[in-house]
Amino acid sequence: MKSKQITKTKWREATERSSELFREADRLDDMAYQLLSVTPVSPEAADKFHEAKNEARAKYVEARDAWNEAKIKLAELKSPAKREQA
Repeated sequence: MKSKQITKTKWREATERSSELFREADRLDDMAYQLLSVTPVSPEAADKFHEAKNEARAKYVEARDAWNEAKIKLAELKSPAKREQA
């Protein structure tokens, strides 16, 4: 049995949350490195950097979890429909 095609709409619906989360994680990561752009780096800036990096890491974990959920959903959409038993 052939697998179904996944439309762009279905793909976007399935991956929308993970994409949002990855963008947010990237934004947080960029913000963290901005804290190090001023030299010399103060101990307070280094602490804020570590806090921001931890937030970014947590968001990346959340994004990967959402991506794994999307992959499962996409696999379900792609798999052939099961025949109803009479």
